[in-house]
Amino acid sequence: MKINSFTNYAFRILIMLGANPNKTVSLTEVAKAYDISLNHLKKVSSRLVEHGLVATERGRTGGLKLQKAAEDIHLGEIFRISQTDTAFVECMASEGPGCVISPVCRLRGIFSKALEQFVVYMDEYTLHDLVMNKAELNEHLGFELIESVELAICVGNEQE
Repeated sequence: MKINSFTNYAFRILIMLGANPNKTVSLTEVAKAYDISLNHLKKVSSRLVEHGLVATERGRTGGLKLQKAAEDIHLGEIFRISQTDTAFVECMASEGPGCVISPVCRLRGIFSKALEQFVVYMDEYTLHDLVMNKAELNEHLGFELIESVELAICVGNEQE
């Protein structure tokens, strides 16, 4: 099985938002950070909004924010809403005739069970698990972590 680009981009958007929970992030910023197409990201973000994982804010400073806490977004959920083609073999595909032994082959059932277990395993982890290293993620994304800036401002005010 190969994760499709749509799923890959869904994870990337959510990682960027999870690494910046106090910031509204524009799709343009996401596209620039990952060097991927803005048009593709629009489709992916629409699906994330539709499923209640992401909220949009309009306006000049608008963009995307997590709708749920990172701890409440399970990786299996992201996979289920974004990965539309999970056919390991042609007989698992919803379209097409399959192969000549499809009517009697047991491989389909084994692969289906393996996929089910994969998603169950993914559900053991959350977006929070992916973004525990916020500072390092943001360094590689070219983003400044908002939490650290706010902390510096608070510390500076206490000294005055």
